[in-house]
Amino acid sequence: MVKNVLWPLLRNQSFSTLTPPPHSKEICDLGSGAGRDVCFLAEQAKASNMDCYKFVGIDNHKGSMKRCLPFWKHRQVEEYTEARNLNLNKVAQVQDEWKNCNVACLYAVRFWNVKLVTCIANDEMLLPGTLFALSHFCKPYSGAPWDFDHPKALLHVPQEKSVLERDELKTLFEDTKRWQILHNELAKDGDHGRTLIRFVAKRL
Repeated sequence: MVKNVLWPLLRNQSFSTLTPPPHSKEICDLGSGAGRDVCFLAEQAKASNMDCYKFVGIDNHKGSMKRCLPFWKHRQVEEYTEARNLNLNKVAQVQDEWKNCNVACLYAVRFWNVKLVTCIANDEMLLPGTLFALSHFCKPYSGAPWDFDHPKALLHVPQEKSVLERDELKTLFEDTKRWQILHNELAKDGDHGRTLIRFVAKRL
């Protein structure tokens, strides 16, 4: 999703490099892990001479930052990137974080936190034009079974709640009447044929 869906949208929405904004707009990866998606986007921006974006990896685990920073430096995108350690389960703190930043996009890949995503959908402070993108395991149709071992059940959460229903995101964002749905497509992963949603919405 990051390569074929999100990056083209960011590239088309970017400011001209001839008149860069005074503060870079932040593209935030929620649950960034090893920072590979952040790195990919930063490399594309660097190759395109786009200095209007800062690519930020946000993760619960301190180990993420230890992996990301040397990796980004090795790939020579440290000037385009930033790592932040933030507990994504504390939704109010995460919300305060993006209120104090110039956020252009929030995205997550194979990371699902229903409270956080619901907060994003209903947030009144995100500016018009802000993108939200998510790729995660999703049932191919409403009520479909999930016959795979992964994702496994979370603590106190049954397995089916770790997998999205087909139109769960579409319904959540449309019901707020604050977002335009740009993508709501299914794809298969390359490992086991599991269904993934590729979802993008734009703040009105």
